[in-house]
Amino acid sequence: MQTDMLPPGTWKRLWPYFELIAAISAAALWYFQGGAVWYSGAFPGAWPIVLPAIVSLIRLSISGFKLQPKLIDVLLWAFLATALIGVWAAWEPNPAWAKFFLIVGAIGLYYAIAHQPDRDHLFTVLIFFGIFGVMLSLYFLATNVWSAQTIKISFLIALGTKISALLPSLTAHQLHPNVAGGMLGMVLPLYLPLFILSRKTQATQPHPRLRRWLPIMWLAAALIVAFTELLTESRGAWLAVVITGVMWLIWRGLAWLMRKRSTRAPLRDAVRIERMWRSRVLIVSAVWLIGAAVAMAVISFLLNRDSSGLGTLSSRVGLLRDGLLLARDYPLTGAGLGMFHLQHSTYILLIHVPYIIHTHDLLVNILIEQGLFGFLAYLGLAAISISYALRSLRYATPELAWIIEASFAMLLVIWLHGWVDDTLYGSRGLLLLFVPLAMIAAGHRLQSQALPVSQPSTRRWLIPALGVALAALVILSIVWGRPVVASLWSNLGSVEQSRVELSHYDPDHFDKPTLDQIRQTENLDQAISWFDQALSIDPANSTARQRLTEIDLSRGQYPAALDHIQTAWTAGYHDAVTRLLLGDAYVANGQVAQAVGVVKDLPEAIGRLEFQAFYRYTSAKDYRRAADAWAAVVALDPGNQAAIRAQAEAASRAQEK
Repeated sequence: MQTDMLPPGTWKRLWPYFELIAAISAAALWYFQGGAVWYSGAFPGAWPIVLPAIVSLIRLSISGFKLQPKLIDVLLWAFLATALIGVWAAWEPNPAWAKFFLIVGAIGLYYAIAHQPDRDHLFTVLIFFGIFGVMLSLYFLATNVWSAQTIKISFLIALGTKISALLPSLTAHQLHPNVAGGMLGMVLPLYLPLFILSRKTQATQPHPRLRRWLPIMWLAAALIVAFTELLTESRGAWLAVVITGVMWLIWRGLAWLMRKRSTRAPLRDAVRIERMWRSRVLIVSAVWLIGAAVAMAVISFLLNRDSSGLGTLSSRVGLLRDGLLLARDYPLTGAGLGMFHLQHSTYILLIHVPYIIHTHDLLVNILIEQGLFGFLAYLGLAAISISYALRSLRYATPELAWIIEASFAMLLVIWLHGWVDDTLYGSRGLLLLFVPLAMIAAGHRLQSQALPVSQPSTRRWLIPALGVALAALVILSIVWGRPVVASLWSNLGSVEQSRVELSHYDPDHFDKPTLDQIRQTENLDQAISWFDQALSIDPANSTARQRLTEIDLSRGQYPAALDHIQTAWTAGYHDAVTRLLLGDAYVANGQVAQAVGVVKDLPEAIGRLEFQAFYRYTSAKDYRRAADAWAAVVALDPGNQAAIRAQAEAASRAQEK
């Protein structure tokens, strides 16, 4: 089609769609690459960047090259930069690169959505994700194996099985129900503006006769998605959707009450109108903060106490605790994109095979994989999204307000569900991580362009905020300067140790070679040097003490190992990792009673000691230490007949030598 055959303004109207299609196409290519969790090969690599890049360059050539980044752009680029550092820190490059390109795709989607020029274009984005929700529902129903559901609500299982029997059978990848539940819960809020605005928005009216049917179609779509959400049995997603719905209802209910009050007694005073708006924001914020404070108090209580017996909640609390311990080892660089599974088992659980793919907590996963700066960048994006939403809703038209509110509701679902499960950052759903923020940013820009009066400038608070942040940084550097510098060196040591050890280790054949054998034969001099540098600055650095203890135990340097881990214990580090390593060091130095006293209430202690007795000591024909390890097992489990026999046999062989 020739340009002169197009109606005036057609290119300007269609170009944002081209940018969105290019970003979605690139994201789809990276999605099928597999990501960090289901990585399936090097295809397609970096080249899909070309798709959105070409469209963006043409758009910039038309509108003019004006580089005026906002704070939200800086934070997105910072998040991307920390992801690149996460690739550098990873001991296995291919999965890390795969996840990095998913993050690139997520940011590309952000800009494609944020660049939508008007409400009708933005509404088209809602239509896309509304259709996406239905397609995802049908895909889940057609591929899910209902007999493998872990929650097992019988009538839901039976219902899901019957529905799946009516659909074509697919052999494609099976979405985990929690992942499907999180993604469906995320898109559910969009169906409310789709239903309400479908009768008003020209973009949804390809033919006037469809006008009366569109609301019914979107209502049916919402019911399909909501019903499938129920069938996922994802209780965390259910709770997130319910809490978000209640908060949204409170927000809208307050607006209705204030409008009713203004009708009875007209408010012509702008100050009083502004006061009512602030009251509405404060009431909702208070409800939210009280709920968040209660949740944080409960989590803190469980983190510092034995939460066994609480089922799924207990496992989530344990994973959160373990995740924070792993994040402590890699505070500045992160442990690497997609590297959690083996690092968690090797350096936190101290076992030889992967245990779980991630911590099931969105923020903790970001903290682990991208370090403190990636974590802060995401928190900054969250703060900006709240600011944008509130500033836009203050003056937005009713139609735009529905879109902004639904977008913010999407964020709330992500954040709430992110406390107990990470269905976006921890899976290929990562591509959707910035979609709600992009829609809020687009709505904020559209509202700012349409508003005839000026809004409060951020410059009034930006400079004071930067001053406060700088002062806080100076104070923190004075108080905690040496531990922070030491953490940098121990972080580098941890990265080097992971690269050397895990790149040579195969958990599927964990005894060929064992980690002990790898630590004995591979060059860990650089890692040890950095750990020593950390201890020269801060002798109580727990990461350096723990990691050096592991190396010394593997190399048979048992007195040095005990000295390192006792120092960490004396410094106040009584976490499970320190206790297990201290128990190992006590056994290696013949102090069985002390070892039992340190590890006696740790569920994993017996398995750990049994593994050490066989793979570290018996296989090396160190029967005296094998007998001590078995003696510790017997002391912890007096009725363990196998351990009693193994102890006697090891003691007999020790006497023969």
